[in-house]
Amino acid sequence: MSWNPSPTSPLRSDASARPTTVPAALLTQAFIWMFAGLLLTAGVAAVVQTSSGLLEFTKSNFMLLIIGQLVVVFAINLGINRLGATAALGL
Repeated sequence: MSWNPSPTSPLRSDASARPTTVPAALLTQAFIWMFAGLLLTAGVAAVVQTSSGLLEFTKSNFMLLIIGQLVVVFAINLGINRLGATAALGL
């Protein structure tokens, strides 16, 4: 007995079905943005490390900063579908 999937079955094999490929330009742009984000993070870390006032503020308000970051993440998550492209780019 052989199994024959229906024509609407997602398991049906077509000779014309090809895996989708991601254009190289899209991957390049994604890695450029990730690299820019890492550079920004390193820059902020260097500024905080060299400034005694910022370093003391960070040490004394560590939990407040962590909670603030989580609030920002949740706010972006809730509003991501309502943001325009320019606003999303600015975040």
